[in-house]
Amino acid sequence: MAYSHSQIQLYKQCPRRYRYEKVDKFPIPADEQKVNLYFPLGTAVHYALEMLYKGLRQKYIPMLESIQRHFKESREKEMTEILKKTWKSSIFELFQQEEREQTQQRGLQYITRYYNHYHPCNAVICDGTEVTLWFDIQAGTKFQAKMDRFDIRDDTAYIVDYKTTRSLPKEDEDTIKQQLSLYALAVQQNYGDKISKFISEKDKG
Repeated sequence: MAYSHSQIQLYKQCPRRYRYEKVDKFPIPADEQKVNLYFPLGTAVHYALEMLYKGLRQKYIPMLESIQRHFKESREKEMTEILKKTWKSSIFELFQQEEREQTQQRGLQYITRYYNHYHPCNAVICDGTEVTLWFDIQAGTKFQAKMDRFDIRDDTAYIVDYKTTRSLPKEDEDTIKQQLSLYALAVQQNYGDKISKFISEKDKG
């Protein structure tokens, strides 16, 4: 049995929906999937920053224009795939071209601001991006931690989580703290012999 933070949050929000989606595997009605149309923004930002740090790990600094282009291509690909799955004219009308362009501009602003703020972005040693670690909760039960970025400096591990929301309610802040704490447990179980200190950070666009 394996769990993730997103599964835990789904269960806390609605145990019955968790059962329908994760246990019984019932398909989600199309009219409930329209919120997914907004996911490509965050996903594409993650892909763009992943490209940046992969370049740094290979000892070169990608140009801002390349990062921006990668963001736009990734976002369009994600958007196309989601619309294939949720296609209905009424749903598509909720995501008009003007709104798509606005969210794209938001993503480009996030990436540009991040790039300019941290350039040349080599102040940290990035151990990995989109890192997936597992840790044991009890015999036969594991937890999956998927970290946006994982840095190591001396004997300290930095767990970085990117957020593209403009503001976070207090309850969401508490949820993120809980998420990062679980991720720290995963790092401790996998790297405990090399690392003695853990710091969790969230980078907002």
